[in-house]
Amino acid sequence: MVPIDTPSHQRWLRLAARCVTVTLDEMRILLARGRVPVLGLLVTVFAACHGAPQGPSVSSVVLHNVSLKSTTGNTALCCCHVTGTAENDNPIPVHLTIEVSAFDSHNNSLATILGFVPDLQPGATTPFEAAGFVFPCNSIVNIRTQVNVSGVAYPPL
Repeated sequence: MVPIDTPSHQRWLRLAARCVTVTLDEMRILLARGRVPVLGLLVTVFAACHGAPQGPSVSSVVLHNVSLKSTTGNTALCCCHVTGTAENDNPIPVHLTIEVSAFDSHNNSLATILGFVPDLQPGATTPFEAAGFVFPCNSIVNIRTQVNVSGVAYPPL
């Protein structure tokens, strides 16, 4: 055990009392001497517990009027795409990736297509179209959508 009245302990108390930043060389010397292993542990714990700040939520996106539309105008002929509108109720601009899965009458998955809505501004509503089903619209009984939202990251000024 290190006596409390040693010169190095008093030096450490003076530094701590003044709230002065300890230089890296001073910290290495103190840690190498074994005087402050607890301080090293505390610094590590505090650094590990302090994460990046949380940004705003980007979960408030709504799709409206999602429907199938025949490419040819005849639902019995190939091909089929999905149309609708996307609304951004977030406080920041977002990019959307819309996954649309098509299912037949036996609930078998036929295919999944993607639609993209880039740079959707806060409060804005915009139409989207996801093309790519290579079978007639009348062979699709059900569709399911999943929206993946990411915030728009602008470069620092």
